[in-house]
Amino acid sequence: MRFFPRLGFYYFAAMKRKTLLLITAFLSTQFISMAQEINWPSPDVALIYEQAKTNFNMGNFLQAINLFKQAQQQAPNVMEVYRDLGQAQVAGRKYVDALTTIEPIIKQGVADAITYDVAFNANMGLKEDKKAKSILSKGFSKFPNSGILFFDKGKLEEADKDFEKALPCYVDGLKNDPAFHLNFLAAAKAALRSAQAVPAIVYAETYINLERNAAKTEEAKDVLMNAYRRIFIGVNKSTPTFGKPATALSPDLNFFETIQQTCARFASITNDGYTAENLTMLRARFIMEWSKSLHDKFPFPLFAFQEKMIKDGKFDIYNQWLFGKLDNQKQYESWLSFHNTALQELEQWFANNKFEITSTDFYDGGANNEKSSRRK
Repeated sequence: MRFFPRLGFYYFAAMKRKTLLLITAFLSTQFISMAQEINWPSPDVALIYEQAKTNFNMGNFLQAINLFKQAQQQAPNVMEVYRDLGQAQVAGRKYVDALTTIEPIIKQGVADAITYDVAFNANMGLKEDKKAKSILSKGFSKFPNSGILFFDKGKLEEADKDFEKALPCYVDGLKNDPAFHLNFLAAAKAALRSAQAVPAIVYAETYINLERNAAKTEEAKDVLMNAYRRIFIGVNKSTPTFGKPATALSPDLNFFETIQQTCARFASITNDGYTAENLTMLRARFIMEWSKSLHDKFPFPLFAFQEKMIKDGKFDIYNQWLFGKLDNQKQYESWLSFHNTALQELEQWFANNKFEITSTDFYDGGANNEKSSRRK
């Protein structure tokens, strides 16, 4: 913690994550914060601050703004109050007010990456695209590895309908700052729009396992299902000849190409459709093949996580949770009636087996098959 006497703000290095409110309506308006210590002048102020965040998450932006302002009056030296008041003002489309709130923090050099994000979105809301780009550039100069700023950069490209340029922004964000999970979902959606089904699958399912109970988890499941429906477009799905070994995978294939070609060996499973049952079989065969032949070349936490599910007898339940409702609502409800404790069992398994991913777990995707050199 450092004190800046000119403004009287406290600056904390611990960064808080939150979702954005963008003019594209990409995200739900919800605070998602990492634990942080704030030196409140009294417990009453801390309570007001928490009430403000609760109202924000409920969509009561005007009430949140009023409560943040109350906290601001009683805690004028706490930077986070100004920043989060700015977030609430952006959510409430009070863009000029948001800039008035946070610009002094930025000018005095005490802003964190979230504050630059607020300024970016306020300017975007005012259709001041050049100012938005400028503030984003300034934010990157101070926080070059910030996941939330890479996210903003991607949304800027998407605003111009350039999804192929947006995707590398999100990928850079998830590699540099994997703790900011929203880049995984954004990357999955951009990949799907760019006809890159396999990256969409990897990023969507990674997001789902990092944020199983988030507001956008159901959307991520839909992206995952749609990506599987497109995974074999343009891929040779020839059936092996009896008595002849399957064609070996080329060693020059990159990570995503290897996933696609391995899945293609079992493509006949989906000949009668991409049902929850067929996807479960396809994915189980893929994981077993990956574990046997490809794990040493391409170790990846998501596949190791799925392999453990298979060994623990939870993979079928997991796939029903992923695809059942999207495939056939009535059949899924029927399945639940016959397996009325299945989801509770799965939730308990998740509680006992935490999924984690770091910045060193990603592959650049090039033919050299090198893992990303970025550090955590």
